[in-house]
Amino acid sequence: MKSQALSGIQVSKELLSQAVILSRSEDRFSSSAALVVLQDAVELIFLSSLIELGVDEISPLEGLSFDQMIGALGKQGVKVPKSGTLKAMNKQRVIVKHYGQIVDFQSLSTYLGAANQAIDTICHQVFGKSIDDIYRTEIIGGAPSASHLDAAIKSLEAGDIWETLVSVRKAIFVEIEEDYCIDEYLDSGAKNYFGLGMRGRKSPYYTQNKEWISNNVQNAFDFIQLDHENIRMDLMEWGASTDQFWNLWRLTPKVYRAKNSKYWIIERDARVVSLGVTEGNAKYCLDTAINLIAKRRRHLSASRSLEWGAKFLIEILSDTELRKKADVESDVIRTLRSGELFDADEIVYGIDLETEYVHLAHLTPTKPPDFVFGYIPLTKCRFRTS
Repeated sequence: MKSQALSGIQVSKELLSQAVILSRSEDRFSSSAALVVLQDAVELIFLSSLIELGVDEISPLEGLSFDQMIGALGKQGVKVPKSGTLKAMNKQRVIVKHYGQIVDFQSLSTYLGAANQAIDTICHQVFGKSIDDIYRTEIIGGAPSASHLDAAIKSLEAGDIWETLVSVRKAIFVEIEEDYCIDEYLDSGAKNYFGLGMRGRKSPYYTQNKEWISNNVQNAFDFIQLDHENIRMDLMEWGASTDQFWNLWRLTPKVYRAKNSKYWIIERDARVVSLGVTEGNAKYCLDTAINLIAKRRRHLSASRSLEWGAKFLIEILSDTELRKKADVESDVIRTLRSGELFDADEIVYGIDLETEYVHLAHLTPTKPPDFVFGYIPLTKCRFRTS
């Protein structure tokens, strides 16, 4: 798939999401704004499709009108369904944008339906997959949630609405909720230094202990303890709205999977079972989940860092005290013996701004594991290669 075409599809998908959000209020002003956004989304799909087909290599696309794009697609053998309605939408958009006349919600609903049908049909003809599939394969790729989103798409195509909702929630669990799952803290000895490597690390701190779990967790789904502020901040970083997550949280059944397990358990909430198992709800949840996870994945792919795990190997030269801080007056953690070998991760200056210290970050593979974290003066050790 051509990168320029994919970029256009991504922008179109964002515009479609905004059009849907604007349409929810059902007032004429929001509907008019949604119409302007919707027309741009459809036009970008036309443009991306023509680029993918190589039409831009033969003649420029910049001067083509909306109607001419439909004609250009037709010459390439691409059928544009509801073309008459789409042309009417384009004319209505001109009236709204250039003359300030507003459109009613009923008309917008018609245009939304036609636009979704046209986009789905065109994407299948040009790219061989729906816009959701394009997003799933090109943006989300090999993410942990990908297999669950694939299952949701297949279930929806097969008409299995319940399984669609379940698969959507599984995708949200592995992408987001697992970071709030506190089941590992049932083992009082499980929590390691600063919770490194623990799932549930984003849960409220007061929930991360065996006593709290014993007193408050009443069923398996209570192991998921969401921190609303953490979620809000994450969504802001990803460029997603809080509505996207909380709507999915309310409209899909809760799921849970223990760490390192292949087996899922599913909650059968009466409200979801009796009111949520509809094709409209399933389509909304699938589209919203793909959009949300794609934003998270784009955010993660944009971050740059060095890999964890690089260590210095040091040998203790003479018996010395391991201290909590890089300070000679700091609390002593333990005494290290001459000749012992430890992993260290950094060399820093102490609080006195004069003495250099080595920070030990060592794990001894015993049962229970022995964590050696603290500071020793640089003069008390030497570096080893093996």
